[in-house]
Amino acid sequence: QRNRTITLRVDEATRELSEKESLLRMALDNMPGGMIVADENQNLVLVNDQYQALFGDSDGLLVPGVSMREILKREVEQGLLSGEGSAEEILEARMASFVSGDVFTVRDIAVDGSTLQVVRKPAPNGHTVAVATDISDMVEAQRGARLLSEALDTFSDMVILYDQDERVIF
Repeated sequence: QRNRTITLRVDEATRELSEKESLLRMALDNMPGGMIVADENQNLVLVNDQYQALFGDSDGLLVPGVSMREILKREVEQGLLSGEGSAEEILEARMASFVSGDVFTVRDIAVDGSTLQVVRKPAPNGHTVAVATDISDMVEAQRGARLLSEALDTFSDMVILYDQDERVIF
């Protein structure tokens, strides 16, 4: 009877854990941004669907167990990550910032050309969490506001406003 009770409790705990893992996966795959988690050895342990869509995964590289070095190397080669120096220097700078555990925010370009803000933060046990958010609309709005301000400062008698396709709108 005691062994049966223990077995039932273990089965119930296993079922509850499985349900919670399914809920977590559903939440991660439906959040508006892309997210990855790397372990203390800089190996990927978790990636959601949005991260794969934003950074492209046609070669199936974004899977648990792959090193962040390989992921960042591919992103540098695709021109998604920019910086000063050669491709190798950009890769080394990104790896150094990843390994340092510092809170880090960077703007990158997604495979579809949108602008992403990637915020990377250290987590317990040496893990690192990175969240990528599409900020293209905000960047375009800032650009438009800057152009409007420059136009108003430049022309005191006449103002012509153009849309993003350079059509006159005002």
